[in-house]
Amino acid sequence: AVHGMQLPSQVQAPTFTVQQSGTTVLLQAVSAVDSLVVWVTGRASTYLRSVDGGATWKVGTIAQEDSLQLRDVHAIDAETAYVLSAGSGERSRIYKTQDGGRHWRLQYSTRDPRVFLNCMDFWGHDRGVAFSDPVAGNYYELQRR
Repeated sequence: AVHGMQLPSQVQAPTFTVQQSGTTVLLQAVSAVDSLVVWVTGRASTYLRSVDGGATWKVGTIAQEDSLQLRDVHAIDAETAYVLSAGSGERSRIYKTQDGGRHWRLQYSTRDPRVFLNCMDFWGHDRGVAFSDPVAGNYYELQRR
């Protein structure tokens, strides 16, 4: 016991299952909604989505954007997800889909070449924060409320 708390007698290690993604693109981020719905993003504007726990994957790209590095993803449900593109200035973007990836709507972009978005996180369906490398020695932070 630690300070009156009982520790579990057995800690179960995670298990890993090898799956075929259907792409050779470098994948960089994953967001699981539950045991069935998972979104993954990577290079070359690529996203993947599974609605059956990884048994099958839908592979797609953000239309008209073939060279974005999708470094982060936040899944809301099987149809809704945000993706973050990393890069300097105009390469730093956030997109949202509400139809399983068929259409993506730009949520944020900048022309400031000092901005380089790296990651994002959300609490709730439409409240989140994204972080960039420091700009002029200060943190650069986006908040959506």
